Amino acid sequence: HHLRGVMHADAPDHSTLRHLIETSYRPETVVFVPSEVPFEAILCAADVLFIPDDGDFATTCVAWAMAAGVLVIAAAGYCIAEIIAHKHNGLLYKRRAEAGVVVAIAECFGETALVPGILEVARGQAYEVFGLKSFVDLHLRLYDNLLAGRAVADGIADSAVVA
Repeated sequence: HHLRGVMHADAPDHSTLRHLIETSYRPETVVFVPSEVPFEAILCAADVLFIPDDGDFATTCVAWAMAAGVLVIAAAGYCIAEIIAHKHNGLLYKRRAEAGVVVAIAECFGETALVPGILEVARGQAYEVFGLKSFVDLHLRLYDNLLAGRAVADGIADSAVVA
């Protein structure tokens, strides 16, 4: 009863979902905000970024959540699994879970003891992997490799991979 969802009020692709929420038993569980409110402002006030989609999509929101110290709970699709490792820097569930998706999601929300450690790892990874200095350093190394005739990936490690 203490959880709230936040959704942009006038997103055209959400009209069916909005109608479902407004006619549900507890419509107050979702707060609609004007579309002028930037996603990042909403995210910084959140406790959880919940991603039910296991398809391919831009994962910038995941990087923002990690940097903001917001727990990521997501369906274990390929693009999410590239960034989030279950119980390491976020929580994942399978959309085709044997016990059912709702049970799998509820189990993720029940992992409260792990959350402080997960958030610490996620925030550290966000600054290491998505930070400007890392971006510049990796591009300088890439261009240096090209100019020197070395393999393009020489000396470039994927910092998202746990050593």
